[in-house]
Amino acid sequence: MTLRVTRRAARRVASWALAWISAGTVVAGFLLPWAFLQPSPGAELGSVLRHLGEIGISIHQGDRTVSTTLSDLADLPRQVTGAEIPRLVRDERGQVAIALLGLFTKSARRLEEKSLAVYLVPGVATAAALLLTAAGAWPAVAAGLAAACALIAGFGWWKLSTAGTATLAVAITVGPGLWLSVWGYAGLALAGAVLAFAEGRDRS
Repeated sequence: MTLRVTRRAARRVASWALAWISAGTVVAGFLLPWAFLQPSPGAELGSVLRHLGEIGISIHQGDRTVSTTLSDLADLPRQVTGAEIPRLVRDERGQVAIALLGLFTKSARRLEEKSLAVYLVPGVATAAALLLTAAGAWPAVAAGLAAACALIAGFGWWKLSTAGTATLAVAITVGPGLWLSVWGYAGLALAGAVLAFAEGRDRS
């Protein structure tokens, strides 16, 4: 009996540790670059647009294209972190953030309000870790959190895997921050699944 209790406690501690490490990974990803931006080797081709006062940027997502413009390559941020997106959306020099945000929204309306939703990325992960720690002993709670985090991770993986960039003057590369966030949510899903399975078996 004592050995069974010890093993159960060890599984809980291991699941909680994985949950908090995963949540920390998501928070770290939020502070790391979500995208790198730099003039492409063919940037001189943008001179025609530059003479017209703007440089075009397009990001392709499936059959949908999100476009924006910059007045000059000097206005281009070299990298964008998740934490910077709300500020860049309000900054004329950061209009490329609108194109990046457009990968995850269906329209360009109310982008300032939508940009604040990026804070949900670390916020939801932290809340999930808290719930797994406080209420993970209930298999239904752990299983529900595992399913939700798996859905978020799957959605993020699909978005990042199908996103591509094309522009006359700018190359946009997905940064490590977004991938870390996806892996962090996958870790939370695993922690919830292990906890749900272990607690459910112990209660049966």
